[in-house]
Amino acid sequence: GCKDGSQTGLIPQAMNALFNKVETLKDQIQFQLHVSFIEILKEEVRDLLDPNSSNKSDTANGQTGKV
Repeated sequence: GCKDGSQTGLIPQAMNALFNKVETLKDQIQFQLHVSFIEILKEEVRDLLDPNSSNKSDTANGQTGKV
């Protein structure tokens, strides 16, 4: 990639903005962050950052399913 950051992707830009904001406000507010990096492949969902993630993901209502 470019050293000047001109071709930095959307996700790295968003993470940089988020962590810069946390750094700015850390003396005023306590933060707790949870990050997921989701892969959807052949209708199967998994969190690539979670070592316990299987090929199927639990949906919001607690049922395992497809997207």
